[in-house]
Amino acid sequence: MAGELVKWQGVNLAKPKASTSLERCREARAAAMAALERPPVPALPVRLSPGLVVDLPRKCALHGGPYAARYVFDGRRFRLGSMIAVTEALYLRQYAGNGCRVAVPSSDMGEETCPLCGASGLGAVLCHVCGLEVCYGRTAGRYFRCHPSCGGQGVMEPKARNEHGVSPVDMRWR
Repeated sequence: MAGELVKWQGVNLAKPKASTSLERCREARAAAMAALERPPVPALPVRLSPGLVVDLPRKCALHGGPYAARYVFDGRRFRLGSMIAVTEALYLRQYAGNGCRVAVPSSDMGEETCPLCGASGLGAVLCHVCGLEVCYGRTAGRYFRCHPSCGGQGVMEPKARNEHGVSPVDMRWR
């Protein structure tokens, strides 16, 4: 029967299975995002000493990804050091299971720029719906819209408060 055309019968093809390492990466990312979306844990007493580093969790309003605002204590107050995009590996290495919680007063907040979308503003905006600190990526004047998966929106009102973050540690050595 060489040279004969055969009509395709529509055979069900098995879906290829994802590799286990890819599944583990997806699970780690889901765990990191779930941990970011939990309400902040009250700060435990940590001795404030010059050079103490504190990472405050943030979420990008445009992309929905996690990042951190790194503040450094100079002996009198906290000063903005840098902005860090949080990857799964970084989260697992420095933040997962980390009990080194520190409270930073909002009066110490600096001009932060989101590393994911480039929006900037003084500190971050606390969303009244999801309870997360979100960047200024979807603001217009004083009107704020949270990330698309939340849907919170409203007029921003300045209010003195403490933000809770963690002092990063390298968990590989524990």
